Amino acid sequence: MKHLPHADRELLQGLRICRPYENGVSLIDGIASNSPRVLIPTRLKEWFEKAFKIGGLLIETDWQTLVLKIALSKVGAAYRRRSHPESGPNYYNCSTFTMAVFAQIGIELPRFAIDQSYSGTTIIRLAPASLAFFENHYPIADPDRKIGHVGIVTKAGKLIHASYSKGAVVCEKLTQTPLVIQDVIPEEAHTLVVLPLDTKGAQTALDLLRRFQDRRVT
Repeated sequence: MKHLPHADRELLQGLRICRPYENGVSLIDGIASNSPRVLIPTRLKEWFEKAFKIGGLLIETDWQTLVLKIALSKVGAAYRRRSHPESGPNYYNCSTFTMAVFAQIGIELPRFAIDQSYSGTTIIRLAPASLAFFENHYPIADPDRKIGHVGIVTKAGKLIHASYSKGAVVCEKLTQTPLVIQDVIPEEAHTLVVLPLDTKGAQTALDLLRRFQDRRVT
């Protein structure tokens, strides 16, 4: 049994397994839209190959393109202020919309836009599938920033977001300069570990690895 480096152990401990709330049509072939999943570095994929033995899948694709495909599939869904994550796919507010999209690729975002604005890496230019944050309506403030809205940037520089004024998820031209732009998809190649619906007990990628390795990870 190979030794799992301490740095990788800590990394996997920080990767929470997403359990999407939504029942609906999955845009990832062969899996249910609410299957538990987690996005791991591809260089660690061999540690997770036992996922196949319990009915899971390992998937690799262009994550930016898939995020935009998922986000665009939700255009037209109704907006509802103070929606809960469980309200999708029927209703969203701005942050539950972004939560729902990124959960599909195994990235768990915080519940509120201001907390999402600290996720990933801050960038200075708009990039496809990045998150753009604005003060906008009903901002929440902390010592560093005041954030009230979030959306997903397209390849054409438009914004897909759950719009309070339009009452729905829309894709439209940006009319406001973002206060913060965050890239939450890692630059390193990543693989999506998708698990059977009845998977229980594991909360993080490391928990899952422990199960696969039958406590033999050194």
